[in-house]
Amino acid sequence: MKKKINKNKGSIVNDIIAFSLLLLPFNSTIYEGFPVLLKQVFRILPFFATFLLLIKALIKKKNSNLRFIRNDIKIILIFTILCLFILINNGNIMNGDYYAPLLYINYLFVFLISYKDKEIQDSVLKVLQLFLFEHIIGCIFEIVFPNLYLNLFIKKFLPNISLASYSVVLRWFNQKYVTGLTTHYSTIGIYLSISMIFYFYRFLSTNQEKSNEKKKNFIMFIVSLVLLLTTGKRAVVVFVILACVMTYLIFINKFSGFIKLLIASAVVIVVLNITSLIIPEVENSLIRIMEATGDSSFGNRNKLYEKAVDLWEDNMVLGNGWVTYRYYYERFNESWDKSMYDVHNIYLQLLCEIGLIGALFVLSLMLYLLIKNIQLIHSHREKNIELIFSLTFQLFFLLYGITGNPLYDMQCYLLYFASISIVLYNMYIYRIRVKEIDLYANNNGNVSSGR
Repeated sequence: MKKKINKNKGSIVNDIIAFSLLLLPFNSTIYEGFPVLLKQVFRILPFFATFLLLIKALIKKKNSNLRFIRNDIKIILIFTILCLFILINNGNIMNGDYYAPLLYINYLFVFLISYKDKEIQDSVLKVLQLFLFEHIIGCIFEIVFPNLYLNLFIKKFLPNISLASYSVVLRWFNQKYVTGLTTHYSTIGIYLSISMIFYFYRFLSTNQEKSNEKKKNFIMFIVSLVLLLTTGKRAVVVFVILACVMTYLIFINKFSGFIKLLIASAVVIVVLNITSLIIPEVENSLIRIMEATGDSSFGNRNKLYEKAVDLWEDNMVLGNGWVTYRYYYERFNESWDKSMYDVHNIYLQLLCEIGLIGALFVLSLMLYLLIKNIQLIHSHREKNIELIFSLTFQLFFLLYGITGNPLYDMQCYLLYFASISIVLYNMYIYRIRVKEIDLYANNNGNVSSGR
């Protein structure tokens, strides 16, 4: 009985940590409309979660005598290198904003130190569903009760954030673009894409015996897709569907040649996108392709890409500093909000901000973790079904990075770090199992030889 009570307490603590980590990222555009004290709570909670997690880790280490293994040293070294890339010549710090880089490092730190803690990973996914449901309800409310949404959310709440937020959302509302409980249709597009990934993972990982639960997950996947289409974010729709299709093909372990083709296609798209900045003819071809689908993701961002190349040429090897681009671009277009506007291509932004060395380091890590995720799904997918979520989100993250800013958007980089944590946990468990098998084989061999 006592053991069960302690387990329940542990579960509650994990859920509190997960809630504290997710509250700000999944309300990032509207929390400033709340009273001052509540706003500070939103900002402090991610660091409070880290504090709780550290205490939990120390207690767990004391009770179970967890060893400090060689892999931990590698992770600490990688974390240190990434922190250096983030902090040296950081654009936010040089402009007086210390909170954003601290928050970024905090989330990176949380999921790296907790990679052996599957309970936290499970709680994050459990609490994530709560926030996804918040935004699904928000979108449905806007569609079903447009007048109430207009009067309560747009006219009464949004002016508390800023008049700019009020006017922008009102314009999109009049144009029939759904923004839900956010101030930007891109933000709600990301939340709904994550919702699709979440219910796709739940659908794929649910046993056939649980047919009702499988149907519910499929229905929620379709609902998320339909709502995503109402936001007007067509490029995101393509990326999230492509990520789900690729994960499904990898999961069923068939059409391996087609999987390689899809992954190769993604690499080609990235290369073409960067090449188009140097060779205009390639750029024009891409624009025509996007115009054929009715999406202007490439065409409207030429100036952003051109300035990114200009900034990269200032220091091609080491770069100019993390998130310096938004301040650099502000010199040429003061009308843009520098707190929101990045290159809309994470590969190009990595090049211009942390240079060729930094970009190769980060992209190598991303590719390595993606490959490991695929290998782990093939080797022991039944042991940890969360690998499905991790793989799908990583694929979406890398694809969306072609035309978006997932490496700099809080709700995206948070879940990317969580996905990495899931992969690292499974790598850790896999090593333990291999060692146990080797030990068992050696012991049996010794017994046999003794006979």
